[in-house]
Amino acid sequence: MSFGIDLELPDGQWIGIVEGHTYNLTPMWVEGGVVENRSRDMDGLTSDELGIRASRAVLLAVRYPDRFRALNPDNGWGDFDGFLEIIVRTAVLCADNPGSIVRWNG
Repeated sequence: MSFGIDLELPDGQWIGIVEGHTYNLTPMWVEGGVVENRSRDMDGLTSDELGIRASRAVLLAVRYPDRFRALNPDNGWGDFDGFLEIIVRTAVLCADNPGSIVRWNG
């Protein structure tokens, strides 16, 4: 199973951050402090808040990669490298689009 994250911009346009991201990597989102329990907890956040959380997660993942790699799912659906790519993309797009609303779909 997978989820997606979009940004709803103030002018009504939408930007896709990620589509088809595996739920198996949710523990990495939790470890990075982006969400407390579930990926859907991002829904309704501002891009400003998600951007801060995602930026912090990037820094933690780069500083402590072994902590995150230990969370690679046993079934092989997703891995640390994929998580890092998506969390960096999330941080950048949120920073580039302040005042937007995060829309989660899954």
